[in-house]
Amino acid sequence: MRIKICKPLSIYEIGQRENQEDSLWPSAEALTEDASLFILCDGMGGHERGEVASQTVCREMSEYITAHVHEGDVVADEMFVAALDAAYTALDKLDDDAAKKMGCTLTFLCLHKGGCLMAHIGDSRIYHIRPQTKEILYCSRDHSLVQELYQMGEITYEQMRVHPRRNVIMRAVQPGKDYRMKADIAHTTDIKPGDYFYLCSDGMLEQMEDEELLDVFCANASDDALRSKLKNDTAYNKDNHTAFIIRVEDVIAEEGDNLYPNDEATSRSNAIVIRREMEKREALRAAAVGTMPQPTQAQPEPSPAQAPALQRNRAFAMWIWGIVAMIAIVALVFLLVY
Repeated sequence: MRIKICKPLSIYEIGQRENQEDSLWPSAEALTEDASLFILCDGMGGHERGEVASQTVCREMSEYITAHVHEGDVVADEMFVAALDAAYTALDKLDDDAAKKMGCTLTFLCLHKGGCLMAHIGDSRIYHIRPQTKEILYCSRDHSLVQELYQMGEITYEQMRVHPRRNVIMRAVQPGKDYRMKADIAHTTDIKPGDYFYLCSDGMLEQMEDEELLDVFCANASDDALRSKLKNDTAYNKDNHTAFIIRVEDVIAEEGDNLYPNDEATSRSNAIVIRREMEKREALRAAAVGTMPQPTQAQPEPSPAQAPALQRNRAFAMWIWGIVAMIAIVALVFLLVY
């Protein structure tokens, strides 16, 4: 297939931080309609030289891909893995054995003859949005502590946003590690004119949920107006916030397109799939609770007007039981004597 895009746009804001640790490739000045590779990294806050890590990963991966992939090639997973290894190797050379090693998240998107390859590490996200049907087809699953807690059923989806450790990530691209973190990879050939691919660091999502983001992309506005809306909505965000906005202009089908992988809709790296599974699980749990026997309700306390009658009934019952007990004792004595 041949995928033609409109001129991509980017957002690159420092927020209320002292330095910019996000990096992207291509730069805003280098973006053209011929671009097919997009990389966005977010340096790890609280760690030394986060900006060095994000810049290094963007540079090394982009240089590797552009040197080994030519127009009309299919970009396979092996090519992505090799590019990521090149980035890890470059970081290893910069490792200074700091207590908190530098590192960054990674989002990677490549449009090629075989469709679209999407990969990520950490909590920067990739979205595939279809305004025509007003739906998010793909949203990369964060490699974060709160995402893990949500999947285990420890917290709800709503609690994820306000959890005190919501910024803790479980995967990052870092040097000097015995085990190099792998990326989650997804593929799609389900690409239509008008679709958007949106890459963003977590800083873009401080005050925006998926539903709000979808409303922005489905507003039937120009790409420039869409970018302005996103910038206005994130103007007061605390963290660095960076994004790519990529709109598909046309898709030309070619023979053999059906042979390429298309696992976006069912990929375990798609947070939408996880969310639907959790919702189904909650529904089943609620249904099971609904079929369980309900606890017996306590009888209401008698009113003051009913109390004398109840006392008379209890006294009469005790008198009857007393007579029965006496008869039983007399009968028992009679049997023992005679």
